[in-house]
Amino acid sequence: MYADENRGYFPETTHGIAETNRSWIFTLRPYLGNTDKVRTCPSDPKRTVRLTNFASSYIPNEYVAVDKVDPFGRALESFRKLDALKSPTETMTIFEVADSVDASVFNDHTHSRNWFKGWDAVCADIQPDRHRSGSASADHSSGSANYLFACGHVLPLNARSLKERTLRGDNFAKPPE
Repeated sequence: MYADENRGYFPETTHGIAETNRSWIFTLRPYLGNTDKVRTCPSDPKRTVRLTNFASSYIPNEYVAVDKVDPFGRALESFRKLDALKSPTETMTIFEVADSVDASVFNDHTHSRNWFKGWDAVCADIQPDRHRSGSASADHSSGSANYLFACGHVLPLNARSLKERTLRGDNFAKPPE
């Protein structure tokens, strides 16, 4: 609904600006109603502090939220328009934020263009094992997390399979071109 009313664009983040009201979760308020009821995951151990600090348990994919620009501000790469995506059914838009990420309104997007650096870079942004039985494994590969795709569907994906893709050099966050 947001994209329909905003020339096809996904919501913005606080990337490069100081205006917290431009954070995606608050931009979506007119479409979601009471965002406090949907911006945190019941399984997030930082749920209460995220609510207090106007943060979210969910974090947009940098590829769809922030254009890659050159030093002069010219867009080098953009996946921010929903209707320009080659495969919305394969484009991840929202992840579950890592427990290690501070509960701040300014931590409102991944740094997924850096995930080529490996699994540790992925786990610095997202919690791929949010849903598991027992305690977390050291490499966060035992369990799953939920992922929202550009077409609107949500899928739980196995952390181990995402780690394997990352180790093969596949940045699963990058939209298909």
